[in-house]
This record gives sequence, structure tokens and C-alpha cells, in this order.
Amino acid sequence: MKAQLRAANRAYASKEKGNPLLSFLLNFIIPIFFLTKYSLFCDVVGFDGIIFPFKLGVAHNQVAANALVLSLSFPVGYFIVNWIIHKRTSIVAMAGIVGVLLTGVVGLFELSSQWLAIKDAAIPFVLGLLILLTLKMDPPLLVRMVCNDKFMDVYKVDAALERNGKGCSFKKLFRDTTWLFFFAFVFSAVMHYILAVIVLVDPMPTNEQIAELMYLKYPYCVLPFALCIIFIVLYFFRKMTRLTGLTMDEIFPPELDNK
Repeated sequence: MKAQLRAANRAYASKEKGNPLLSFLLNFIIPIFFLTKYSLFCDVVGFDGIIFPFKLGVAHNQVAANALVLSLSFPVGYFIVNWIIHKRTSIVAMAGIVGVLLTGVVGLFELSSQWLAIKDAAIPFVLGLLILLTLKMDPPLLVRMVCNDKFMDVYKVDAALERNGKGCSFKKLFRDTTWLFFFAFVFSAVMHYILAVIVLVDPMPTNEQIAELMYLKYPYCVLPFALCIIFIVLYFFRKMTRLTGLTMDEIFPPELDNK
């Protein structure tokens, strides 16, 4: 176990913190505005709504197609700029941008609503599957994320596990927690699919339905998923304190945050 914890230390890299307000604005508020209000805005200002001088996909309503492309350009642009500045990304961010691009494909090529529902369900399922596959890594992803000396007293934890003879139980905890994360993502996939089927009532999704789906995901998909993750994290830390016999302040001493 000691070698695995120290390997996790070497694999750990600190993350850049983005601006959550800017991210929310560019990934949520502005896209919804273009999807729902673009045509009305163009009518008010006397603009025909056509930004791009060429036909977009096979969409018959080119104003709606322009609105869709404009709405998707903000999260895509934010992702690209963020990647250029910080020179790193994550699996979740990559999955998000793939989802945005697939939404554009569905809209521009007038694919059926069923494809959008499948896409919404496929992304969290694939993420969960990828997390499950990290069990084959050495050390697993969860170990890399948690067991590093940026915020954990790794050597005190390792000593406590050896003293209590709980090294194998500690490894099993990481396996069990990884499986719980996988099931949380599967639950999210099911919720995304059900919500999409309910909202996308037309054979081909309209921009308004796509926007409605975007903001309904927060109370019906994102919030339940977040509660699942909170439960899993609480379960993990409770088990960790039992295995080590240490308190949370001893495992994650506050002074490590200042190093």
C-alpha cells in the first residue's frame, strides 16, 4: 500500500481554478438565450438572423440553424481558450464539449429526437465506464485524486494502515467506491434519457426544446447526481476514518493547504 500511495503522490498535479461565474454564463445562460430568444431579438432589431452566408447542415430553418451554431460556439470557444491558457483539460470537460458538438450535429442535420436522448444518456454512461476502467491503472484514479500530500498526510495514513493491518481493506474501499461512482453515472444516464424523452415531444428537436432540456437537467439530473456523489464521498471518508483510526483533521490536516 505504501508504494501505491507514494505513486499517487508522483502522479498528482494541481488543477487550475477557472471562473465559475464566467463558465456558467458561457456554458448555460448565453446558449439558452440564443436558442430561445434569437429570433425575437432579430425581429426587434430588424435583422434577418442569418450570420453565416452559407447553408448550415440540412436544416430547413436557417435562422434556427444560425441560432443553434451561435449558442454552441460559446461553450466550444470557452473550452478552447481555457485549454490554450492552462494547457490541460479533463475527461469531464472533454465529454461536455463532445456533448455540445453532438447536439449541434443532431440539430443541423435534423436527426430525430431519439438520437438526442441517446446522446444525453451515452455521455454519463461512458464517463462512468471510463472511471470503472481506471481500476486497471496503477494506482487507480481515485487513489491518485485522494492520496497525495497536497492535502493528505499520506505517511501518517500509511503508518496507521500498517499498524491496524488494514492495507487490503483500504484497497477494497477504493474499489468499492469506484463501483459506486460508476453506478451514480449509470443513474445519471437513465435520468438524462427519461428527461429527454419527456421534453423532446417532436420527432425532430426544436431549439426551444433543446433549451428547455438544458435547464431542466439541473433540477432533474444534475442535482440528484450531485446528491449521489455527496453520499459516496461521505461513505468513503467515514470508512477511511474507521480503517485508519484517525480523525479527519489527522488525515487531512488544514496546514497542508498552505504548503
